[in-house]
Amino acid sequence: LASPSDEAACHRRDGVEKQLRKRTNDELKNYLRINNQLLSGAKAELARRVADCVVFGALPQCPQCSGHLHPDAIAGELEPVLRCRKLNRDKEPCGYQAAW
Repeated sequence: LASPSDEAACHRRDGVEKQLRKRTNDELKNYLRINNQLLSGAKAELARRVADCVVFGALPQCPQCSGHLHPDAIAGELEPVLRCRKLNRDKEPCGYQAAW
């Protein structure tokens, strides 16, 4: 699978995303559901998430709490990280993060 820092892969993802925008929200959510990905968001976000899965592979679940991992860029960092945003029963964040 490609890396998010690979320019050719990002260009390929943009092409896939453009094609996916022609699909309905339900179709995009079905693709995400099959790959156990986050289903919320506007159509543009869903299309980007599906395109990311196609080019970079599906994001794994959080190993600590089985929540969804989200790509986040940190100021000053070259590579984005994956963060878990799930809250536990005490409304505290899981806090898991890993390099992408």
